[in-house]
Amino acid sequence: MRRGLIRRVVLVAALFSCNGWAAAAGPAAPPLSLPDLDGANHRLQEWRGSVLVVNFWASWCPPCIHEIPDLVRFQARYAERGLVVVGVGVDAVRPLGNVRRSLGINYPVLVLDEADSPALLAEWGNHDGFIPYTVVVDRDGRVRYTHRGVLDGETFNEQVAPLLAGSGEGQG
Repeated sequence: MRRGLIRRVVLVAALFSCNGWAAAAGPAAPPLSLPDLDGANHRLQEWRGSVLVVNFWASWCPPCIHEIPDLVRFQARYAERGLVVVGVGVDAVRPLGNVRRSLGINYPVLVLDEADSPALLAEWGNHDGFIPYTVVVDRDGRVRYTHRGVLDGETFNEQVAPLLAGSGEGQG
């Protein structure tokens, strides 16, 4: 009985510390200026005022492909509350476009040349080039959370959804 209580206290403390960290203002998001799959250049400032989920991925990365349907659902469900998922494909245009079509990606996909990826990923806090890698940027352009690996629904609800609160109906 006591062990279960201790586990719950530790879990609650961990949740509060994670939520507290996510709520703390972070550094300004690094600049980002990349072409999309159609060759049009985009800058991160285009989406200022939105909560951004900047997701670095590649067509040859199975965990990246696995998480895309969740990102598509998040974009569809929370767009009206100010969410913008921005995919940054560390890959060539053709395979990225194939994935966009086959998985129905409903958010912007920018193209990062693989040769340029180590420097840009390091600038975004990913010094070992691990993907998938996601950075959550608040409405003021500040980094609020970084995530290595697949961004699942539980992590989204803990780290992203609170930043969308107050922008429409309640979470759910």
